[in-house]
Amino acid sequence: MSILTKVFAVLVTIMVVALVALLIPHAANQPAYREIIDRERSARQAAEAALTLENNALQARLTRQAEEISRLGEVQADLTATADRLNRELQEVRRRADAHQLNERRLTESNEGLRQENQRLLDLYNTEKQAKERALETQNTDQRRIAELETQLLEVRAQEGNLRRQVRFMEEQLAVIEGRMREMTARADQLPEPYKGMVTGTAATMPEFDANPAIQGRVARVASEGGQVFVQINVGTNDRVQPQMRFMVHRDGNFLGNVIISKVDEQSASGVLRLATGEVRVGDRVYSGPANPS
Repeated sequence: MSILTKVFAVLVTIMVVALVALLIPHAANQPAYREIIDRERSARQAAEAALTLENNALQARLTRQAEEISRLGEVQADLTATADRLNRELQEVRRRADAHQLNERRLTESNEGLRQENQRLLDLYNTEKQAKERALETQNTDQRRIAELETQLLEVRAQEGNLRRQVRFMEEQLAVIEGRMREMTARADQLPEPYKGMVTGTAATMPEFDANPAIQGRVARVASEGGQVFVQINVGTNDRVQPQMRFMVHRDGNFLGNVIISKVDEQSASGVLRLATGEVRVGDRVYSGPANPS
């Protein structure tokens, strides 16, 4: 019997004794006290029987609770074992997570190193590419410059040939003029004396003969197209301008370039600027060389 059951039985007994002690004096003063005592005795017996049943029920309940407690203890033991196992598994998972994080940090550091190396290689590639592009651009510029210089050289050689032909033509004209002058002098010597002075004075005062005077004009328009400069001048066929003639452009006595005539009308002509040494502007003076005899 458990302690609670014993305590409950003692309390019930004390209550019964106290009740009997209160009822006996009262019963002594009554005519039918025996009948009352019997009823009380029966009630006490019923109470004791009920108490016994209650004690048995309580004992059964306590037994069941003890069994439940035992079962719960076993469950608790199982849960403890499970908790220990889960704790060990958790520690293993944490250890693996730490190892995974360490591997991730190593991979991140490795990736960062690879990224920096790739960036360095990319920068090196871009630097080499830019250097190659600059070298190619320089080469193309040099080739264009060489082509321009070759074109200018051909033009200079052509102009030199034209000048040589003009010089030969002028020399031939000069020789012809000198021959005519000698012939006129010889004829003058054959004239009578009064007429010699007249012829000699007339010859002495004759102006110098210009077999091919220069054509002068001004720049009327300047335009750039396709990397070339086109110049229009204000003289044309009315001023004896012809295609392929060369006009020299000057400003304040400074040579600015040559204009090779390609198109001519009555009042104007136009062509491409060659051998440019400065910026040609509207109003600059142009002069032609002697006409090409060829």
